[in-house]
Amino acid sequence: MLKDERNTARPGPGRITRLLKAARARDDRTVDDLFRRTFPALRRLARSLLDSENPNHTLQPTLLADEAFFRLIMKERHHWKDRAAFFNLALRRMRQTLETYRLEHKATPARSTSPREPLGQVARTEAVEEVNPEFFVIVDDLLLRLAEWDARAAQVAEFVLFGGLEQEEIARLLGLSVRTVRNDWLFARAWIAARLSPEWTAPHFKATA
Repeated sequence: MLKDERNTARPGPGRITRLLKAARARDDRTVDDLFRRTFPALRRLARSLLDSENPNHTLQPTLLADEAFFRLIMKERHHWKDRAAFFNLALRRMRQTLETYRLEHKATPARSTSPREPLGQVARTEAVEEVNPEFFVIVDDLLLRLAEWDARAAQVAEFVLFGGLEQEEIARLLGLSVRTVRNDWLFARAWIAARLSPEWTAPHFKATA
C-alpha cells in the first residue's frame, strides 16, 4: 500500500494540542488542565507497560505516568506539534524509566505468550524463553528508520509493540480513526517484518490482522 493512499484529512487542533502549546508558559491553571485531561491516558499506558514487567516491580502506574508528565511539561521544553507527539514521547520516557530500572535492578520483563502483550513479553529467540535484549535494540532501530519514511506509522507501531495497546485505544490517544490506525499498523508491520532476520520469533509480525 502506498504511503499517500493512507493519508486522511486532519481536523484542526484539539483542546489537548492547544493546552500543550500554551503549557510552555507554565501557567499553573493551564498545566493543571492539561494534567487532568491527559493523565488518565498516561496512566493506562503506564499500566500496560508495567504489565510486561516482573510482578514484584516496585514502580506503580501512577508514579510512572506522573514522572513522565513532569519531565515533559515541567523540565523539558518542547514545541509540541500535536497530541500524538506528546503521547509518543511520553511512551518513550516511560520506556526509558523502565530500562533504567532494569539496569539498576538487573531485572527482565516477565514471560508471557499473549498476543496482546507488549513486544517485551513475546520477542524471543527459538533457543531461549526469556526476552532477548538485542531484539529491543533491533526493533528500536527499525522504528527510527521507519519514522524517516512515515512518522505516524512509526508512532502507531511503537504503541502496538511497546505499549501493548489495542487499535481502538491508540486511535483515541492519537486522535486518529481506528481505520487509519489499522492501516498504519499493517503498513508498519510489513515494513518491519521485511527487515527482521528469520531467527526472531515475534507473533506480532505473523498475525493476519
